[in-house]
Amino acid sequence: MAMTRMDSIDALRSGVDTLFKALENADVPGSGITMGVPITGRGVSSTFCMPLDIIEEDNAYMVDIDVPGCVRENISLKVDEAKSTITVTSERKAARPEEPESAHKLLMRERGGGRIRRTVTLPTEADLEKAEAELKEGVLRLTVPKCETRSKRKLQIK
Repeated sequence: MAMTRMDSIDALRSGVDTLFKALENADVPGSGITMGVPITGRGVSSTFCMPLDIIEEDNAYMVDIDVPGCVRENISLKVDEAKSTITVTSERKAARPEEPESAHKLLMRERGGGRIRRTVTLPTEADLEKAEAELKEGVLRLTVPKCETRSKRKLQIK
């Protein structure tokens, strides 16, 4: 089967989407802020990030963000109504800090610590001014009501 022009465009779009998803979870050199915490160990190379789900309901958007090991006092939420975004920033302490003169030898570390950041862009119908946040069992839930619907009307030309 021959590849069509649309197949090429779809393949390119998929590749670009994959690239941007990788960049969302990558460190930002020189910024002082990382989007993820590098995790290293024997045969392990990964990044701690904040996976999320966005659910649309009739009257609100629900955003569930995994923030394991982060405590309420270390989580910051910044709302940008002009861009319709909410940025979540937090810091998580390492599960077991390195002890230089310790008798134990760390073989693998997957539960690292550090600063994490994730920006969520919501549809323009989201009423960010009325957004609420709740932290429960390592999941941060953002509840963002939808703006009240405005009626549509025809505009007459004079």
